[in-house]
Amino acid sequence: MIIYKIMNTEDNNTFNLNIEEMTKAGLQFGHKKAKVHPKVKPYLLGVRNTIYLIDLEKTQDKFIAALKFVESLIAEQKSLLLVGTKTQFKQMVKDAALEMDMPYVNERWLGGTFTNFKIIKRRLDYFKELERKKAAGEFAREGGGDLEVGECEGDVRDVIEGFGAAAGEDCKAG
Repeated sequence: MIIYKIMNTEDNNTFNLNIEEMTKAGLQFGHKKAKVHPKVKPYLLGVRNTIYLIDLEKTQDKFIAALKFVESLIAEQKSLLLVGTKTQFKQMVKDAALEMDMPYVNERWLGGTFTNFKIIKRRLDYFKELERKKAAGEFAREGGGDLEVGECEGDVRDVIEGFGAAAGEDCKAG
């Protein structure tokens, strides 16, 4: 994993970012040509086969700044949410997050996670309450039949799928 190896250099103030290695890793390839945000244009070299090419020299500078920011967060013992929903990155994100004990999202990103955090928080609290009830066996004791128990367990599965490991340490993402 490139980022993890970079972060674990012997001298934490030096990031061994090499443009040749970045090219070998394919970092110069962006998304397919479509409408592009104006703030991104200075970092693009052009288009090849309907795919934007990214300027790796400018990327290197911004990547170093980003790594220094991440390094400062880790030094302050703050959390960092790792997000990677593309198929080729899902397992890599999960492994790195588990190794560093950080929250992660490697399935579908829920829209409004940041902007509607109150609602998301309420849903996470509901999830934790369902997990507590399930662990205590309260689903069966509430007088509901198998259908009601199945619905509650379905709710737990839905919340786990939606929030993944961002739900907290009680959540076992699968």
